[in-house]
Amino acid sequence: IWHRLSLAGEYMMNSLSQVGGPDVDFTGYYVEGAYFLTNDHRGYDRKRGVFDRVRPASPAYASGSGGCGAWQLKARYSFLDLTDANIEGGELRDITVGANWYLTSNMRLMFEAIDADLDGVDNTQILQMRVQVDW
Repeated sequence: IWHRLSLAGEYMMNSLSQVGGPDVDFTGYYVEGAYFLTNDHRGYDRKRGVFDRVRPASPAYASGSGGCGAWQLKARYSFLDLTDANIEGGELRDITVGANWYLTSNMRLMFEAIDADLDGVDNTQILQMRVQVDW
């Protein structure tokens, strides 16, 4: 996390034993970034190693002076390889772009467009929206 910008990524490998077949390894990774258009940031608790909730500097629905909340743009690339030895699961790649609108520290709206492509099968486009409320 650097001011309004946050970057993250992960790599994974899953090793499986098959009955009557060779062991297989599947791998994948993702890289994502997000940037706040408003003067906000994503918190991180170093002691616990977890991200904290976003607390908008100007929350919508604030008593007396409702603001615009926190607006964040985001992008993500992910890859998953499901082919090894006798398994032909293919390679899945997807690109996601979207926006988060944090109305308050307990409510956000998420909007995303995803383009996913599975080699040798097909590709698909997804538009999705989610409302999150927590206490």
